[in-house]
Amino acid sequence: MTALEVSSALDTCRWALVVFWGGVALAYIALIGTLVKCCVAAATGVGTLPALGAAIVAIGVFLGAVAAGAWGTVQWMGEAASTFRTENNGNNKWPGGKWPPAGLLAD
Repeated sequence: MTALEVSSALDTCRWALVVFWGGVALAYIALIGTLVKCCVAAATGVGTLPALGAAIVAIGVFLGAVAAGAWGTVQWMGEAASTFRTENNGNNKWPGGKWPPAGLLAD
């Protein structure tokens, strides 16, 4: 595995985390904005039940967005993990494609 391959895999992990937390931040902003509007609507008295329904839906949308972001992040980082797994499972880095005898490196 070359340094470029390691760098690329780690860069993929970095972007997966950046996109995930950016999505969570946007979901929080949308949730807070909706909850503020629901509080204003509930303060009128007439809009209390619709505001409660909208708040419940907003919380559900928020949780769905975070879950979707987490799923996407796991998929994206899985690609990077498979790069490391594929490269580290081979024996081609050893002479003759075999591990050295146990006593060889014990000295």
